[in-house]
Amino acid sequence: VSMLPSSREAVFVSPASAQGTASISARYIAWTNDTYRVGPTLDVDYTLNEGNQDNFNLQSYRGGAFADAVYEFDDIKIKPRVAYTFTHDLFGGNTFGRRHTLASSVGFVWSPRHITTAYWSIDSNNIKNSKPDPFLTSQDGTSNTLGVLHDFVFPNEKFRTFRLGADVTHADTVGSNYRFNGVSLYSQSVYVIVPKLHLTSKAGWAYRDYYDFTGSPSRNTNIFRTGAELRKYFDNGLSLAGVTQYNAFVTRNKNYHSDRFLIGLVGTWEY
Repeated sequence: VSMLPSSREAVFVSPASAQGTASISARYIAWTNDTYRVGPTLDVDYTLNEGNQDNFNLQSYRGGAFADAVYEFDDIKIKPRVAYTFTHDLFGGNTFGRRHTLASSVGFVWSPRHITTAYWSIDSNNIKNSKPDPFLTSQDGTSNTLGVLHDFVFPNEKFRTFRLGADVTHADTVGSNYRFNGVSLYSQSVYVIVPKLHLTSKAGWAYRDYYDFTGSPSRNTNIFRTGAELRKYFDNGLSLAGVTQYNAFVTRNKNYHSDRFLIGLVGTWEY
């Protein structure tokens, strides 16, 4: 459940399962000049699970539009961007939820090696099933995220890029069990083992304060994330990656305390 774009669930406890996935991501520049670009976007995700988990076969459709620009001031480039996305998610062929998202960012290219990006996003969520008591269990509502990240870029070195970021989130849901204030820190690095073989590592920590949670003990949660991707690039935009990811959701409330481990292969074609 936590992999659905429209879900606010941080944890889903279930038996292990093999899963097949397919994703499409498309961007079309409908209008452009020396400064601006505008166009539509489309992202689609499908998953296919083992028989005992087939009610969680996912279809996620996310259509939208974007506009971005590049302004140059002396040695600094400023790159503003705004994007709208409408999300429609289904589980087992039945509608799970819908979400409207508006995301904006401003990138500052200080030099070829240093790029800072500030970002803000707001979303409005509508989950079809609000469960027995919407005032406790509904995920419907809005959330805001405000953050900043910095990229260190080393284009001609083995250690290619390093990213550090932090953000804060406020989720104001109808259900008090899902309202939270959160903070997160994350990092990502790319190392070139040999040409066309890259190792990407990721790590992060987040804390969520569910300030209106009605149960006992508190479900305030520390979330630890780590992952790696070893990707081999071939000709004509083809690549194959081995990926692994581990998430730990640490809380005193045993109903929400869990962890998740994923490992698999991902093939990609970029055109």
